[in-house]
Amino acid sequence: MLSEVLGQPRAVAAFAFGTGIASPGFNLFALGQPGSGKTTLIRDYLERRAATQPVPQDLCYVNNFPDPRCPMALRLPAGRGVQLKRDIDLLVEELTTEIPKAFDSEDYSRHRDKAMEDLEARRAEELSHITEHVTGAGFQLLKGPGGLLLVPAVGGKPLGEEELERLTSADREKLARTRERLQHEIEQRLRAIRELERGARDAVRALDTGTAAYATRHLMDDLRAMPSVHWTPVLPPTLPAT
Repeated sequence: MLSEVLGQPRAVAAFAFGTGIASPGFNLFALGQPGSGKTTLIRDYLERRAATQPVPQDLCYVNNFPDPRCPMALRLPAGRGVQLKRDIDLLVEELTTEIPKAFDSEDYSRHRDKAMEDLEARRAEELSHITEHVTGAGFQLLKGPGGLLLVPAVGGKPLGEEELERLTSADREKLARTRERLQHEIEQRLRAIRELERGARDAVRALDTGTAAYATRHLMDDLRAMPSVHWTPVLPPTLPAT
């Protein structure tokens, strides 16, 4: 027995009293000479005591996706933790096969291509409206290093510097007002195109999510079929104030 080896009744009594406290928040500190065997003896005592206690639940820490810094503690019946790990390992292995297979399917490709084709058609329609409107107002759109440029044009041909200089001040002011109005309208059209592109990205993202969910639903259902478990949030340690 521990009491016979240590020969310190008060220390043994204190140790027995401390290990008998079932409430959380209590700690024991064993002090002794290095090499005296206190760690081995205490472990032996605790193992004998634990053998007389109810078998505790398995505690498995899993990722908390909304807050990765605060993992979740999954409480399972004793012995189920090892089985859960095997099930998760098998699930991951199956997912690496099922998910790529789903994204390689004709159904996924057809839906994704349809979303991109719709985007291209509506984008081309918006750009066509811009071009027609600009041309009708006596301008031409040119691509420059900083984006689209509005250039006065006659018969689809941009006016040169000399032709612009020959214009009257009233004509130049009119061109400036028209250019300003066109730029505002073009910005609105380009904003609409960006909204279309954002909508297409959202549609593809939703398609990806739905495809992955469909490919993995039966695997997740099999995993959820295990007996009910109890989830408890595990808060990160609180650092002392400085």
